[in-house]
Amino acid sequence: MVPWRIRTRICERCFHESDHRHGGKQYLAIVAFAYFLWHCHYCLKERAQTVLTVINEFFNITMTIVRWIMRLAPWGIMGLLAKLVASQNIELLSILGNTLRSLWGQLCFMTHHLPLLLWLITKKSPWQFFHGMREAFVTAFSTSSSIATLPVSLRCVTENLRWIKILPVRFCPSAPPLI
Repeated sequence: MVPWRIRTRICERCFHESDHRHGGKQYLAIVAFAYFLWHCHYCLKERAQTVLTVINEFFNITMTIVRWIMRLAPWGIMGLLAKLVASQNIELLSILGNTLRSLWGQLCFMTHHLPLLLWLITKKSPWQFFHGMREAFVTAFSTSSSIATLPVSLRCVTENLRWIKILPVRFCPSAPPLI
């Protein structure tokens, strides 16, 4: 049995006080309101259909507005960036050019030099390698964790590429600390 003071304190915290750690939102009040709304809809059945239609139309209107905003957002960002670049001096543009040149070099290295090295060392097609390792690439990009990608990479190398089974077991576990 929960004492009366504790029950009162829990109700005060959930319904009356705004918790600043969560932005002042009262989640329990929202959940309770949603439950009561559902219960009223369940009790009214057919008579509540009009309310559901209104809510559904409000949802459709909101999603249309969100779709418009998402289509216009890139143009707004481009305008803000153009204003920022126009208000800066030429030094900023040279730094931006150096950054773009560095990214272009990394892209060329990744798409040309690494596949060429793979072909020269292993005599295997880079397309077969990328096709066999695509599951590991998806895991790596979605988790941003080399440790989480390691089991998937081992499986891709042994099953998809059918390379020597001893090779990944010896060398792959040493790669994540280097990354």
